[in-house]
Amino acid sequence: MLTGEERRRLFEPPTSDREIATRYTLSLEKLDWIEERRRPANKLGAAVQLALVRHPGFGWTGSQTVAPTLLKFIAEQIHVPPEAMSLYGARVPTRSAHHAAILARLGLRPFSRTDLRLAIAIAADAARSTDKGGPIVEAVMTQLRRQGVALPSPDTIERVSLAGRAQARRQSAVDLLASLSEAQLAALDQLLVNDQQLGKSALAWLRDLPETPSALNMGALMERLDYVRAIGLPPKIAEAIHERRFDQYVREGAIAPAFLLGGYSVGRRRATVAAQLLDLERRI
Repeated sequence: MLTGEERRRLFEPPTSDREIATRYTLSLEKLDWIEERRRPANKLGAAVQLALVRHPGFGWTGSQTVAPTLLKFIAEQIHVPPEAMSLYGARVPTRSAHHAAILARLGLRPFSRTDLRLAIAIAADAARSTDKGGPIVEAVMTQLRRQGVALPSPDTIERVSLAGRAQARRQSAVDLLASLSEAQLAALDQLLVNDQQLGKSALAWLRDLPETPSALNMGALMERLDYVRAIGLPPKIAEAIHERRFDQYVREGAIAPAFLLGGYSVGRRRATVAAQLLDLERRI
């Protein structure tokens, strides 16, 4: 779903001094709240929890290593030695209590199973216009926070993003094909079948557009145009889905061989072939 760089940017704290200072400089209000903790370890642990709940949004687990530069920057603000963090890590009830208190201060509630449907719907909405994992995952993270929901684990975010993308793919195929007749759908399927006269599938033949100008090539182009128009796909069906999603079908269909398209789900296969035909008609 994500590249290594996207995963670091979205799921991990920054490492540069400038970004750390921008993200993790504590306000007076937050410093006062941290000062209410009695032990140095609890002060530092609460400060780190608060920092990491704010960004990237997941808080701190006992097994997570805090980068020395980040730990030192936070420790200096609250006048506690960085070494105190080792004592905080063993106190699970304290960590849990601090995490709950921090969520309450930030106006967030814990993510629960009932929020899975919400997260998938957010991902599906973002995936209407893109297949790229980064923008989809980022949309899930941003919208959950806006709706007052604390972020679940990165693994959960990736899973719901994948589910939302799959849902968007299925729905876009349904929307694109909704107005086509059974005969037209059957014609789309037939385009992938090997034609003995052509020596290839009809789709491969249609794609093989002659490029050099000549009377013979003009005849070949017109033959293909007549073939496409005989299927009768109305150009307006492209408007039923986001233009970027339609362009994705076109790009995918332009490079995927017929045998590969044959392995797609029925809806995805037909939508990809339909987009190819509309693009071919436009280009011819």
